Amino acid sequence: MVFSEAVDLFIRFISGAYRGQTGVARIDQGGRCRLGRGAGNDIRLGEEPIVSTFHATIVNEGGGYLVLYDNDSTNGTLHQGQRVK
Repeated sequence: MVFSEAVDLFIRFISGAYRGQTGVARIDQGGRCRLGRGAGNDIRLGEEPIVSTFHATIVNEGGGYLVLYDNDSTNGTLHQGQRVK
């Protein structure tokens, strides 16, 4: 699937206070979605102490590429069990 325009991003929470819930954000091509526990994020990850204020960012690079970046969070970011840098 190639994403040439905006993408609707669905984040499913698998643990913590929001377990079983879904966060949703739209990311325009070239845009980003910030995730963390701080109020300035596009998707808030609750008040879990293992989540940094601005924990991670997902960028719509265009051409079908969504890139997940860890924002130097204290506890790191995992995608499908693999640590993200």
